[in-house]
Amino acid sequence: MIISEKAILSGSGTLTSSLSGAGTISPGQGIGTLTIQNASPQKLHFEIDGVQADHLVSTGILDLSNTTLSWSAQNLTEVIYPIITYNSLIDGFRNTNNPPPGYLFDYNYQGNKIALIRAEDAYQVWSEQTHALSGGNALFEADPDLDGIPNGLEFFSGSNPAKFTKTHPLKASRISSSTSVSYPISSLGQATLFRLQSSTDLINWDDSFPEVNYLPLEKKNTTMVQALVNPPKISFFHLTRPVSSASFINLKACAPFSFHCPSDPFLCPCSILTQSRR
Repeated sequence: MIISEKAILSGSGTLTSSLSGAGTISPGQGIGTLTIQNASPQKLHFEIDGVQADHLVSTGILDLSNTTLSWSAQNLTEVIYPIITYNSLIDGFRNTNNPPPGYLFDYNYQGNKIALIRAEDAYQVWSEQTHALSGGNALFEADPDLDGIPNGLEFFSGSNPAKFTKTHPLKASRISSSTSVSYPISSLGQATLFRLQSSTDLINWDDSFPEVNYLPLEKKNTTMVQALVNPPKISFFHLTRPVSSASFINLKACAPFSFHCPSDPFLCPCSILTQSRR
C-alpha cells in the first residue's frame, strides 16, 4: 500500500500489506494501536495523553532511517511509553526527530520495542528492566560481566552489561603529533555526563579535550554536539586534536540524573574507561 503525500493512514486494527509512500501513519483515532507488516514510513505521528500513548506494531521489517516524527503530547506522567513493537528493525530515527522534552528513545526496551524513557530514570530502566540487573550488579560503576567495561560505559556506548563485550569501545591512536579518539554513543547515553581526558602516567589526568565535556539533553552546548543531539540507535563520535605527549586516554561517564549528587556532577557515581594511545 502506498500512502500519498497528503494522505493520513490512521485507526486501530491490522493491515496485511506493506506500507510505503510520503504520507503519514498515525496509529489510532485518538489513542490506539495499529499493526502493520513491512514499512519504511516517511512520516509518523504519535499521540500521548497522560498514561496512554499510541502504539505501532510491525510484524515484518521496519526501517525508520528516513522517517520524520511528529507528536501530540500532553500531560506526560509515565516513566516509560512503549510506542513501537518490531520484529526486525533496520535503523532508528535520524534527521531532526526529537522525543518529547525530558525523554529519550530506547530502541531495545524489552528486547523488541522502541520506548520513550524519562531521562532522569533512563539508567535505572536500562539496568533493572532491560538487562535485569539487581543489587550491586546494577550499580553505575559495577561490571557484572567482567569485560572491563563498567555498566555506566555500557549504558553510554550501547552495549550489553550482562554479556561480555569483546571489542573495546574507546579507540585512541597517534596521527603524527595529534591524538585521534573515537567512541560510540547510544540514544540513551545522552542521559550521562561525560568527559574525555588524557594522561602520560595514569595518575594525573587533564582535560585535553574540553569541548567533549558534554552536559546531558537541553543543557548541552548545541554548537559542539549538533551531530549527537538526536542520534540513531548508536552514533560514533570522532575527534582529532594536537595532543602529542599523552599516552593514555580516559573516557569518564557519570550519571547525574539517577543520584543525589554534589554541585560538581563529575563527583557523582562514574564509570571510567582507559585506553592506551598507539
